[in-house]
Amino acid sequence: MWWEFFIPIGSTLVIIVLTKLIFDTANVNFDEWWGSTVVEVYEEEPWNEWIHRTCEDCWTDSDGDEHCVEYDCSYQSDHGPSWYMMTNIGEAISITESEYEHMKKLWGQPRVSVREIRNHSPRDYAVGSRGTKFEDKRVGQISYTYKCSWNFVDSTRVPFVSRRSYKNRVKASDLTVFNISIVDETTADSLKLFKYPEKGPRGNQGLYFPTILGGNISEDVHQLFRQLNGKFGVSDSLRLWVLIYPKGTPAVNASYQENYWVKGNKNEIVICLSLDQNNHLQWVHSFSWGMPTGITEATKMQAISIETFDHNGWVNYAKWLDENLHTYKQRDFNKEFSYIKLKPTKASIIIIIILAIIISVGTNFWAIYNEINDHEETGNRN
Repeated sequence: MWWEFFIPIGSTLVIIVLTKLIFDTANVNFDEWWGSTVVEVYEEEPWNEWIHRTCEDCWTDSDGDEHCVEYDCSYQSDHGPSWYMMTNIGEAISITESEYEHMKKLWGQPRVSVREIRNHSPRDYAVGSRGTKFEDKRVGQISYTYKCSWNFVDSTRVPFVSRRSYKNRVKASDLTVFNISIVDETTADSLKLFKYPEKGPRGNQGLYFPTILGGNISEDVHQLFRQLNGKFGVSDSLRLWVLIYPKGTPAVNASYQENYWVKGNKNEIVICLSLDQNNHLQWVHSFSWGMPTGITEATKMQAISIETFDHNGWVNYAKWLDENLHTYKQRDFNKEFSYIKLKPTKASIIIIIILAIIISVGTNFWAIYNEINDHEETGNRN
């Protein structure tokens, strides 16, 4: 058939275009970390309910006739206790009972009832309550859902981190356009550069996601810097990283780190510090895509002024950051770098060629061996 000639060509072109679009989309997607603050925690008591349902049972008799009968298959559904939190960007995350109690105590706020459920079987024991305060207790007539809200005091801020995907045409482009040298994984390993977490926080792991990498840092200092991300992650779309290198690390490694992370994600300020065994500052370097560039340089100059990063030094640095990070502004990557034309990678080119050959050969075989022919079509017309 004359039209069969176009099927291999058309299908090959379609697969090339579709595959290229898929690779282009995948190559510009990268992960970044969003900071937020927990503003509410909830406790839902165990409860039960009666589910009304009608079922149908069908069978076929010896004569081949089908018969059906309906019957009541209602049942009791039991629900165990649950605890969860809400952030100020609308995320709902399941937490443990102990995490709920910790935040409620930290905030010192009274809990209020926000929902009441009348139980179907009030004398039944709470299901799924082993290891909780509801173990071996009956659900009672009414089960409640309680809410406790944050008191909006900075010292009691509970930060949270979640991972999101965004488009970064810079990282997917020819980096030499931005005077960024490519640092491969072998070089990064040999220089002991920091890597982004392979997997972002899942579930309530975002409560413990670090801001400071490396060094011997106390938990309260870690929490101070987590709180900075919880605060400025929402108000200024900012993510802060502090990378600590051991004594003897050459200062040039910070430049390698900047190139390795391609100046960081669009929402990041990265501060690199080298400290000796007495926590004296050896060198400092900072980088970011943010605006104005002065805030990035200011974080460096402030670190130099502190000199010794003992506990008081870290506290003072966190205080300064808290007072100054609000000047950071995130760049619009989609708008500012939309002009960048992406080149397909070698791997994507090879895959596209292989798929195109497979589709082309397959459709050609189909065109040759199918049973459609001109004579049959002529005969049908007559």
